[in-house]
Amino acid sequence: MLILKFEEFTLLSILDTESLVLRAIIVGNFALAVDLCIKSGRMAEALIIASYGGPELRTKTQDRYFNQNRAPFMRVLLPPSLSFMYFDKY
Repeated sequence: MLILKFEEFTLLSILDTESLVLRAIIVGNFALAVDLCIKSGRMAEALIIASYGGPELRTKTQDRYFNQNRAPFMRVLLPPSLSFMYFDKY
């Protein structure tokens, strides 16, 4: 069992994806946290974490999302001014 102590709380966990993601976030390795999320099928979490990793990581993660999800409804959700940025290149 792994025990992580971080400021005022202690986290007890086994080495699973969630604890690996948490460890990556704690040390500021947002790119690793995003990769772990994507590999475990947690794209929503990956997109949220990527937003903390700066514009380059956010854009890279969004690109990965749009490459994996080519659903037509996404064209409806994005305003026309933004949709060209994503769908013209996929």
